[in-house]
Amino acid sequence: MKALRLQLDEQRVDARKLANAAARLDDGGVAVLPTDTNYALASPLGDRSSLERIRQLRGLDARHLFTFLGAGFDELGRYAVVDNDHFRMLKSLVPGPYVFVLKATSLVPKSFAAPKRRTIGFRVADSDVLRQFIDQLGRPLLSCTLFEPGGDAPVRNLAGMEKWLDKVADLVIDAGELPGSDATVVDLSEPQMQILRAGAGIENLQGGRGA
Repeated sequence: MKALRLQLDEQRVDARKLANAAARLDDGGVAVLPTDTNYALASPLGDRSSLERIRQLRGLDARHLFTFLGAGFDELGRYAVVDNDHFRMLKSLVPGPYVFVLKATSLVPKSFAAPKRRTIGFRVADSDVLRQFIDQLGRPLLSCTLFEPGGDAPVRNLAGMEKWLDKVADLVIDAGELPGSDATVVDLSEPQMQILRAGAGIENLQGGRGA
């Protein structure tokens, strides 16, 4: 079946179109969605069959942990334990181009958390299109980066990929060319913060807002 494809502008988010897009994933499915860095492959929390489709597309094994995509800070608090020492920093950085490794709450199924540490990667991207879509959907998404067909470069522009996207996704939200770069990954599951990957926004963690 051909993917539902929507062109949306970050500056003029169309709530009606987003509601139609969210309805497409009511029963599950694979979506290609914009973030504040690159495009992501995602499916609603609890949709195991769609996650398996994403694993096969990306060549991921069963041990790969997907990133939770949430709509806002309050939702982060439902699925992750936010340490008091890190609360102010998180408030200053969310939304933004960061994946935070945090201890999972009981709302996170055991199979979706790192088994030994019970941690998850949680992201609230600075994209009004994505955050309003998740809000319409009513539950977070599990996601990973979308890579070019047969390549190893993250996708920042969907132009010319229509036929391929129809084969891999049920929903495609196109917000035009994205900034690119990787999200910064920050481990906050222990008292001492650890930067696992330096990417977009790293300056805010090195003497800026996150200090």
